[in-house]
Amino acid sequence: MKKQLMRLKWIVPAVAFFGLMPVGCTSSSQATDSGAIATAKLETCQIAVEGMTCATCPIQVRTVMSRVDGVRDVDVSLKNKSATVDYDPTRTTPEKIAAAATDIGFPSTPKAN
Repeated sequence: MKKQLMRLKWIVPAVAFFGLMPVGCTSSSQATDSGAIATAKLETCQIAVEGMTCATCPIQVRTVMSRVDGVRDVDVSLKNKSATVDYDPTRTTPEKIAAAATDIGFPSTPKAN
């Protein structure tokens, strides 16, 4: 029991000093940021993606599209040669998202809804 208390005696100050949070906890700035994203009105668009030929192609497309500011979620289908993207329309457009994939060699165009 004493050993456990001795460990806690050092862990608590270390957590406070380094600003570490236990797994599953968020700081107030993180909670504010995620709350702003969660309350933003998201839209979904379909984007046709050409040139995908192997299993790593959708990974590359998903990675580059998810880096576009305002993109929340990306699901890329090799079979359908398309991507379904959830995004914040105040921060980006389907054209900008498609351009990101086009820039890395996968010609892409937004599909009409």
